[in-house]
Amino acid sequence: MTGFLVGLTGGLHRYSMGGFTDLACAISTTLEGLTAGMISFYLRRAGKSELIYNPLLVCLVTLYAEMMQMSIILLVAHPFDDAWALVCQIAPPMLLVNSIGAALFMSMIRDQKAMFDKLSSSFSTKALKIAERSVGLLSKGFNEQSSSLVAQIVIEETNVGAVAITDREKLLAFIGIGADHHLPGTPISSKITLEAINQNKVMFADGVEMPYSCSISSNCRLGSSLVIPLRSDTEVIGTIKLYEPKNKLF
Repeated sequence: MTGFLVGLTGGLHRYSMGGFTDLACAISTTLEGLTAGMISFYLRRAGKSELIYNPLLVCLVTLYAEMMQMSIILLVAHPFDDAWALVCQIAPPMLLVNSIGAALFMSMIRDQKAMFDKLSSSFSTKALKIAERSVGLLSKGFNEQSSSLVAQIVIEETNVGAVAITDREKLLAFIGIGADHHLPGTPISSKITLEAINQNKVMFADGVEMPYSCSISSNCRLGSSLVIPLRSDTEVIGTIKLYEPKNKLF
């Protein structure tokens, strides 16, 4: 359905541009979208979704679609002599360039997907390792001592600039850049930390689109912060905060 609707949208746009091939191009564009959608649907149903990202298959599908377009122009457009002259002129570059271009485009998408999958796997492994090292620490109590041990594990595994852990009212642990003024036991003064607790929502100040500034010291080197609520069942009992310095993207 998606392929058909995309093709129909493109076909209607092409028809609105006029010319003696307007109807032929509108029909062919719609059918091209429908064909791509049907091939994608078949591959997913057959359990071969990985082939959708195969550049060679994309090249062949595009080649078929362009050949179908040329055939429809010859069948529908009038006069035939003008349609034939047009096809002779546009067929070679469209068949070649569009097919190769589609394959290259899909190759880039496949590379991006592979990179994303690799990063996701890496992040999942890192999260599991943090959980494995932290298991049992907080069961002895959610206090400054246990929080400091967990914060140390997190900063070792993530290599961020700083890690902090709070309860609902005060800072329990802080390790990393800014430890000289982010002192355990002090009340929470960060606005995004309070919002994360009150709204039970992850808050992120990247220092670019959403500005970040330390609420304690104007000379603080930290430039971005990710605040994650810590929950016990459905109740927020505190937060864990990850920081990066101003000269480093989060």
